Amino acid sequence: MGGVKEAINSSLAKKIYICNVAQERGETENFTVEDHIEELLKIGLNLDYCLVNNKIIKKTEDVSQLGAIQNITTSKTQFKGVRILKMNLIDTKNPLYHNPEKLAQAVLNLIKTA
Repeated sequence: MGGVKEAINSSLAKKIYICNVAQERGETENFTVEDHIEELLKIGLNLDYCLVNNKIIKKTEDVSQLGAIQNITTSKTQFKGVRILKMNLIDTKNPLYHNPEKLAQAVLNLIKTA
């Protein structure tokens, strides 16, 4: 197996990392946006952009279902050569996830303008 990193890096396409909107219990607890980018750079991925949610919801109304939500964002516009673009990408009904329509529009806009 292998070759995925090489295929991504050799592509002429824009490399866009879509950052998680929230920390994931047991996986990315205490991770910042910068931590996510850093881990991808450590394995040798070349990134051009990072899309980051900028809407923060501390807790959902249904705490029994999701518990405390720890959304993440950053104030930075660039980190280690990766341009950071911030916009409201969160699904307010399920704040652990991106809203698919918002995310699709953000990616399309980035492709058109960058």
